[in-house]
Amino acid sequence: MANLIQDIEVTGSAVAQVDMTGLNIVAGELYEVVITYKNAGVAEYIKMGVNNDITVTDYYHQELRVYGTTVAGGRGNNTYLTYTPANTTAKVQLYLKLTEDGHMVFVSKAIRDMVGSGIFMYDGVATSTFTMASITSLNFFTPGGNRLGVGTRIQLYKVAEKVDEVIVAGSAVTQVDFTGLDIGKDNEYLLVSDWYNPTGSTANCTLYINDDTTLTNYWQQQLLANGTSVASGRANASYYSFVGAGTRTLTISKIKLANSGYFNAQSTSAFKYGGSSIYIDKNYHSKTATVTSITKLNITSTVASQIGINSQFELYKLI
Repeated sequence: MANLIQDIEVTGSAVAQVDMTGLNIVAGELYEVVITYKNAGVAEYIKMGVNNDITVTDYYHQELRVYGTTVAGGRGNNTYLTYTPANTTAKVQLYLKLTEDGHMVFVSKAIRDMVGSGIFMYDGVATSTFTMASITSLNFFTPGGNRLGVGTRIQLYKVAEKVDEVIVAGSAVTQVDFTGLDIGKDNEYLLVSDWYNPTGSTANCTLYINDDTTLTNYWQQQLLANGTSVASGRANASYYSFVGAGTRTLTISKIKLANSGYFNAQSTSAFKYGGSSIYIDKNYHSKTATVTSITKLNITSTVASQIGINSQFELYKLI
């Protein structure tokens, strides 16, 4: 479930910036931003800052673009949501989070040129390089001037129905469980993982259900963009993310029990957020056998004690 917080539409004439003010977004909450961006006549990026900081070099982003038969990646000392040619429209949807260590991180997807033959897929992740106690404003802007055209609309929702939350305290652990669930074919859930790895080796993060922690009872497909490099792979496994040594990764996972009874999860990660090495890791995976319901989620690291103190896991019910 989501509650509408603000809804702003550009009317009258094009503008260079739209601000959502009076916010109080803190750690432990999840927000969704939905944008219809109508370009006002000149090819342009739409970008986003927080807390009135629109200095683009205070942020980093990583993108993954698909157009025609081309798949490409790119990283920049910048924050942008998408780009549109003149007089076109894009749709952007993103999940926004203030992480446990105080960084703004978002995971986004966009359809560009969505009404013509030049339709374009765009996935992105972005991070602030600075930390904050709360997000008090969101600032959407086009750096070249009044390019947010009439009909541009920006909506902010709070994802409200949090089912459960785990924050690791005391000492690092190897496994986190969500129990007492009843995820059936009519439900959809969102798992938000803000994972800190305190060890000296990369943590491979697995997502199992119902205590079936046999790796080969699952299949996964991975796609990642690291700078301009794009890679993919398939494995008989259930990895939904990974976390570099001494770093943090934010992962947004949509969890669903299909009508056929197969568990599946679609995960997108902002790997190494907080600095210049951020990149996108996408993992879609499913179980090889059917179940009647998902009663438990098992989140594990493949090496002991790689889920560090202040790692935060939240489970939201969407439907």
